[in-house]
Amino acid sequence: MRRFITLAALLTVCHSVSFGQAPEIISNSSSLNPAHYTAADTLRAIRHLFLKRLKGAVNYMGTGGGLLIDAAVTTGLQSATGVEGQQTDINQDVFVGSAMLGYGLFRFQRYSPTQYKLIVVSYANGQPLPPYIRRRLKRKFFRYDLPDQMAAVR
Repeated sequence: MRRFITLAALLTVCHSVSFGQAPEIISNSSSLNPAHYTAADTLRAIRHLFLKRLKGAVNYMGTGGGLLIDAAVTTGLQSATGVEGQQTDINQDVFVGSAMLGYGLFRFQRYSPTQYKLIVVSYANGQPLPPYIRRRLKRKFFRYDLPDQMAAVR
């Protein structure tokens, strides 16, 4: 195991030396400098963020709703058959399902298409981005060109 770690460290050092630059210089290239981003880049990054978070919200709501439905069906079957003993599982399903559904609803409200429109319009009018959006924007959101999936939102 020690040989593998030593070999991996050696290859990493050789790889960074072979390009003649330290890894810090490579990661701070001028093409990724935030000062070079245009308003169109920022709007594309916001769209990417909203698409990703909205998809996650729908997944949370679907999973939470599925757990709640499973708990309801199990409760109904227990009362119909008179079999006891799974109450702990039902309580866990209700608790986790409610938490996931609530979190999904919160994210859906925060990253809804209506909220997207409000943020884009306010940014176009010169207002700064809200802190919860600014904190979540990542460099990768600026680099990728997305297909126009939010055309219906505009």
